[in-house]
Amino acid sequence: MSTIETGKNISPVGLSNEVQTAIWDVRSWDERRGDIGFIPGSRWVGSEVDLAALLPLLSTIDPSQAIVLVCLSGRRSAEMRDTLEAACGRTFHNLEGGMLSWRAEELPTSGIALLEQTDIPKIESLEDFPKLVRSCFVAEWAMVVEDTDNFDPVEAVQEIIGDVINTQDVSLEAVFDAIDRLAELARRFGHPLDHIAFNIDRMNAAAKACLNA
Repeated sequence: MSTIETGKNISPVGLSNEVQTAIWDVRSWDERRGDIGFIPGSRWVGSEVDLAALLPLLSTIDPSQAIVLVCLSGRRSAEMRDTLEAACGRTFHNLEGGMLSWRAEELPTSGIALLEQTDIPKIESLEDFPKLVRSCFVAEWAMVVEDTDNFDPVEAVQEIIGDVINTQDVSLEAVFDAIDRLAELARRFGHPLDHIAFNIDRMNAAAKACLNA
């Protein structure tokens, strides 16, 4: 039985074992990218309830799939959970204790690692980014995805990343969100969280260096 079915709150350890659960980070952009870090495979939705912006993301999530909201301490996410439930008519859950509890359990976290320069891939332009992403994720996907007839990892990477890098005036925020989408897929396929966190940090650092060059 899923540990999340025991109530509206879920513990950090319980959430770390729920690979099919959607995780929404409801902190501000600066908080998510701050010193506390974020859960690998989570998606940033922001601290304001904007149903028009959330509906496209919500439509991709099966009604039977749980959604867990995350903030720093669990207070804001609990408030947002109640608001979203009233507006959307479906159940949301809350990470008990928020990111502070997640970090206290020493669970894998993105955005806090001090990478060595040798760990940061060098890319000349964003056109090289799909190749970098494939080197990070596709080899691992090949080992864990059984139904390769219905899922092509290379195609998934190209679809997610291609939509971003082919856009005029690409923003770092959009690239980071695409990386988070790929990390979410990797988490659902059962990749170890520490591998996902390391790959996110490497790709984020490479994208930042490329766009700020």
